[in-house]
Amino acid sequence: MCIRDSYQAVRTRFFDGFFERASLAGITQVVILAAGLDSRAYRLDWPAGTTVYEIDQPLVLQYKRQTLDEHDVRSACLRREVAVDLRQDWPVALQREGFDVTAPTAWLAEGLLMYLPTEAQDRLFELIVDQSAPGSRIAVEAVGPDNAKRHEVRSKMREHFDRARKLAGIEGESLDVGSLMYHDENRTDVPQWLAGRGWTVRAIPAEAEMADAGRLVHSEEDIRGNTLIEAELKG
Repeated sequence: MCIRDSYQAVRTRFFDGFFERASLAGITQVVILAAGLDSRAYRLDWPAGTTVYEIDQPLVLQYKRQTLDEHDVRSACLRREVAVDLRQDWPVALQREGFDVTAPTAWLAEGLLMYLPTEAQDRLFELIVDQSAPGSRIAVEAVGPDNAKRHEVRSKMREHFDRARKLAGIEGESLDVGSLMYHDENRTDVPQWLAGRGWTVRAIPAEAEMADAGRLVHSEEDIRGNTLIEAELKG
């Protein structure tokens, strides 16, 4: 088992369930922030009329689109690419692709916040709130504080990436994922921030979600302090 495989599977289950609950509530507008290679637009059973907006850098979205097109894979909903860096004016780019600020939206920020400094995280949520009509929902993964165990995990991740790189015949130095992450001690508490702005919040410790899924925490995982968050903006 690869490092974090067990947790990532449970995290995926949680966010898949979030979209199912949002769909049952009648939400047909979805935004996935820093979508990367997220495949939910293709593999989830979306209600008719659902539009999924995927925001990420142009080359990332282009690579995914070309790869899936080569295998004749088609999305299960109307999928809109929003090719823009989150450091730029992504709300304008989003609206340019047809996003309706008056309609409830299901937002996803999965595996993103650890790559943002505190100020950028706060700004991201301010922009999300500005674009959210009553009835909107959001799902977020908040990562726990940095500690010695996490450094050990990242070291093992580097070893895993090194092996994968060599097997693939890729030249060059291995990517140190940990060097891309921010470890701000005073990072804003996401549940408190959302609750203070009128959102009803459900925050679940990662360990509790693992137990609910019948999964044990892998010996090489460290998810202490990780929280899976789901919130709704009441009308």
